[in-house]
Amino acid sequence: NAALAHKDGDKLKEPIEYTLPILFECLRTKSVYPQLHKSNVLKFYDKILKLQFPFPPQAIDALCAWLSADKKQVGPVLASTDWTLTLVSYFKEAGNRSFDTLPSSYYTLASASHRLSLAFVDKGLVPACGAWLSARLEVSNLVSLLKLLHHLYNSSKKRKKFTSDRQLMDKLETLKHHTSVIVKELTAQLHHSLKKK
Repeated sequence: NAALAHKDGDKLKEPIEYTLPILFECLRTKSVYPQLHKSNVLKFYDKILKLQFPFPPQAIDALCAWLSADKKQVGPVLASTDWTLTLVSYFKEAGNRSFDTLPSSYYTLASASHRLSLAFVDKGLVPACGAWLSARLEVSNLVSLLKLLHHLYNSSKKRKKFTSDRQLMDKLETLKHHTSVIVKELTAQLHHSLKKK
C-alpha cells in the first residue's frame, strides 16, 4: 500500500512498474496466503484494479490463485457488492491489451465461487461479456467468454438476464457461423440452454 502512495499524477513511478509484477508472482505462492488477510491485501487489490496502468490483469490472476486456495475467506469478500462492482467495472473498461487474459481469469473466479457467480450476474457482468463478444476476438478469448457466460447462466438460472440482452443474443446468433468448430459448438450449447423454457 505504501508503494501506491508514490504516484506522479496518473502514472506510477518506474520502480513500482517493475516491482508490481514480481509482487503479484509472490502473491500466487501458497505459503504467503495466511499473511494476506492479516495485511488486508484485498484493499491493495482494490486500489490496483482502479488504477490505469497495464498490470491489473496480473492482479486478477494472482487473485484467482488466492481464491482457489482459500474459498472460505476470500469468496464472501469478493461476492460483496463493492468488490463485485469493482470487478465488473474493470472488466467493462479494460483496454484491448489488458483484455487478453481477462475472460479466462474471470471464468476461473466465477468457477471457484458460486456466490461470486450470482453476484456477477446481478451486477452486470452478462452485458459486459456481450459487449466484448466479437468474431474478431482471438478464439481462446471467445472460448473463455462463452464458457464464462454458460457458467453464469447455469449458476443463476436467471434466463431473462441473458435473453433480454438483445446485443448478446444477436452476437450469439452470429457466432453460430464462426469458422472455429469449438466456438460454434459452445455458442450452440449456450443458445440452446437460453432457449429452453
